Amino acid sequence: MEKFKAEIQSRNKRVVLAASIIFFVYIYLSRKTGVPDAMNDLVAGYNLGLLIALQVGAIYFITKYNKALKSNDQLKKLYIELHDERKKLIQYKSSVIGMSIFIFILLLATIISGFYNLIVFYTLLGVCLMILITLVFVKLYFLKKI
Repeated sequence: MEKFKAEIQSRNKRVVLAASIIFFVYIYLSRKTGVPDAMNDLVAGYNLGLLIALQVGAIYFITKYNKALKSNDQLKKLYIELHDERKKLIQYKSSVIGMSIFIFILLLATIISGFYNLIVFYTLLGVCLMILITLVFVKLYFLKKI
């Protein structure tokens, strides 16, 4: 259980670091670009909303991990929650099916956008290519790892 406790402490530090980096990058870019002038209100609102959602998520996980680190019972519950094989299998299966549906819809949208707007077509095509490249590299990585 000590190994798991060290893993949770490390994970907690990474969450704090990631949340801090995201916050400071947002502040830096907001000040550098002058949010209201450089972006329209929709983009500025989206960015702020996403920042708030990420920070709330980080606070949730930090609180959850700190609570588990204070009590052995909570630590055991967290261990069971994170290592539940049934839950992992459900998450894996739903991710694979969800990603397949997403890629199909994205490819369909790419084809349809080609009839209306060339910029949107090239943007979606670039996204499709990046997803394809990412999937190939991830597959190659796991073929060598496993």
